Amino acid sequence: MDVLQWTGIGSYAIPCALTLLGVVLVPIGNGLVRGLVAAVAGWIGCVAYTIFVFNPVGLASARAHGDHFPDVRYDNNTVSVAILAGWVVPLATLATYHAARRIFRRI
Repeated sequence: MDVLQWTGIGSYAIPCALTLLGVVLVPIGNGLVRGLVAAVAGWIGCVAYTIFVFNPVGLASARAHGDHFPDVRYDNNTVSVAILAGWVVPLATLATYHAARRIFRRI
């Protein structure tokens, strides 16, 4: 695996980790508010990761491979996708966490 593939894995791992840390470690009594704060933290992490890690690594990789117009694939469009759809992974993480928590409480 090259650096770009690891960076792609990180674009899913970082929001998941931030969401789980937020839902477990945030000391808010209301579970709904705690989940919302955790999802927002995961979403912000997704957007920041896209801006500061994914795009620069993608540009460097495309330039190293000699791609024609590497800036087209790694530009502000990837950031806009992260802004608009970056909440999906944190919410899926929250749903999985709460489903697993409910299942293991019954066991």
